[in-house]
Amino acid sequence: MNNIVQYDIVLIGVVITIPYIKNLFSNKIIYITLSQYTNWNIALICINYFYKNNNYEAFIAINSSTIFVIYHIFRLTCRDKIMLIPNIPKYFTYRAVDFVSFFVHVLPAMVYTHDLIYNKIGKCDVQHNIGYEVCLFNLLWALQCFGTLNPCNAYFHVDDIYVKNIWYITLLSHIFFGYIYNNLITIGCTLSPCLHHIYI
Repeated sequence: MNNIVQYDIVLIGVVITIPYIKNLFSNKIIYITLSQYTNWNIALICINYFYKNNNYEAFIAINSSTIFVIYHIFRLTCRDKIMLIPNIPKYFTYRAVDFVSFFVHVLPAMVYTHDLIYNKIGKCDVQHNIGYEVCLFNLLWALQCFGTLNPCNAYFHVDDIYVKNIWYITLLSHIFFGYIYNNLITIGCTLSPCLHHIYI
C-alpha cells in the first residue's frame, strides 16, 4: 500500500470514527469535546505518533497553523465569550485557558511547521497543495458533527454573518498555508542537490 492510499485511509477513518465514537457518549462534556475541531487535530497528531507520512504531516502543519490563526482571532475579538465554551471548567481563569491553549493551539503549529520546513524540505513526495484537502476535511467535520456549517453548539453563539466570515478566513487560510508549505518543499527539492554538494 503506497503512502497516498495510507494517508487517505487515515483521514477517512478519522472522519468516520470520531463522530461514531462521540455518539456513544451521553455525557455532554465528552460529546462537545469530541465535536471540537481542535480536538480532531489532536487526534490526528496522536495518530501521527505511530504513523509517519510526509503528506499527512504537511496536512497537520496546515491544519494546526489555521487553528492557531482562528483561535487567536476569537481570543482577540471575543475574549469574554471564550469562557462560555461548554467544556471549559467553571473554575478556570483566563491564565489557565491560555496555558492549555498553548499546548493545543500554539505548540502543534510551531512543531509541525518547524518540522516541515527543516526536516521535510528535501522530501519531494508532497507535490500539490494539501490545503484543499484540509478544506474538505474541515467541511466534513462540520457536517458530521453538526449537520450544518454552523459549529456554535460546541463553542458559543455568534451571529450568522460572523460564522460565514470565519469560514471564509478558515478555508482561505488552509489554501494559503498549503501554498506556502508546498512552495517551500518545492524550493527545497530544487535546492537540495546544491545544498548537498555544499555541505559535502
